[in-house]
Amino acid sequence: MKLRISLLILFAPLISVAQNISIIPQPQSILMTQGHITLKQGDAIVFKDPTLAEEAAYLKKQLLTSNKLNLSINKKSVKRGILLTLTKNNDLPGAYQIVINPHAVIVASSNHEGIFNGIQSLLQIMGNNQHSSVTLPALAIRDSPRYQWRGFMLDEARHFFGKQKVKMLLDWMARYKINKLHWHLT
Repeated sequence: MKLRISLLILFAPLISVAQNISIIPQPQSILMTQGHITLKQGDAIVFKDPTLAEEAAYLKKQLLTSNKLNLSINKKSVKRGILLTLTKNNDLPGAYQIVINPHAVIVASSNHEGIFNGIQSLLQIMGNNQHSSVTLPALAIRDSPRYQWRGFMLDEARHFFGKQKVKMLLDWMARYKINKLHWHLT
């Protein structure tokens, strides 16, 4: 009995962090810090590099459908919001950083694939909250893909699913950062 209690006390902090932040695949490092940020209507998605316009539009659409959170898209700094930024680091393709503090959510990477992966992790942290605001804990995440080829095989020749199921599968592949589709059509 004492062994069970001591094991519970030993592993309780790990369990509580795992319950609060659930990202698949698990990032290389998550550092919880003090505070939180509440994103609500009127906040913005900010990007300075014009090549990030598609990623910003994708994030806006996903937040509206899954969280009922309608953020504006802005190219200049705002008081509070989500900042998408390309860095000059020479990271691996798909590597990203997320920093959440009481003033902003920053998704940074040296490439577009990393920004997209960071957006997917941010959406997983937010979950499917059906309110007009989302509260996120302050944290710092650093991640890069362990393997550059993360694939899924779909054998449509033997088991036909149809157009809508394939589109849904592609969305789920993006959500879990699976970057290659091996598709058997005949």
